[in-house]
Amino acid sequence: MVLVLLWLMPGTSGCEASTCVRPPTCWSTRVPESHPPRHQCPDNDLCRCSNTTLDCSSHYGNLTYVPYDEGSFRILNFSNNALRRISSTDFFANVSDTVRVVDLFKNNLVHIVPGVFDRLSKLEWLQLGGNPLSFKDVFAVNFPATVKNLDVQCMGYLEEKFSHLFGSLTKLTVLDIGESKVGLLYSETFASFTGLTWLYLYGNALTYIPDGAFDGMQSLTFLHMDSNRIQTISQFTFGKKVAKRPDK
Repeated sequence: MVLVLLWLMPGTSGCEASTCVRPPTCWSTRVPESHPPRHQCPDNDLCRCSNTTLDCSSHYGNLTYVPYDEGSFRILNFSNNALRRISSTDFFANVSDTVRVVDLFKNNLVHIVPGVFDRLSKLEWLQLGGNPLSFKDVFAVNFPATVKNLDVQCMGYLEEKFSHLFGSLTKLTVLDIGESKVGLLYSETFASFTGLTWLYLYGNALTYIPDGAFDGMQSLTFLHMDSNRIQTISQFTFGKKVAKRPDK
């Protein structure tokens, strides 16, 4: 493993437990090379279009399906629509197979039907953060193996079984599980994430990182763990004798 940057951030040690973790601040990650649409789509008046993006966001409960548009878009923004449930595997029936990014951030989702992403054969980036999904629902999603970037921050339910949830994603390079009340990790938690380069664990309730927890992540270059409750990091946590207090 080549660890380029370990972000622990001062102020996470020596404080009361209730003040160690900041209140969740969840923001959808901006997709590189995306261009915020300014014009109404030619084939529907519910979305905005650009050369790369179909933006059907921010209808807050008044849009429960993806409208049809003939454009070959790379990015589908369907965030902030208060969907609550995606119950049909045809939810993305109107989406071109060129779509590589799907943003479902902050839809108050409590259920996603298994197989709904199957028709998106080129999906690489999936943003599900900010939804109160249960462990059972996420486990049943069946993420496409093509996904490289997965954002599941601010869900508030995740524990230590990440390998069970996302272990099939062999191409995963970026995983964001920040602000999800994670309180416990095991040495084998990330064993299947051999290609991961960026890992976000910020804003959780971690007090301890077991020795060798990141040993299998040979490509890891960025680890973001600020605003946890970690007091001391063992000299063997990263597979070599490097001990560090978060406030130093």
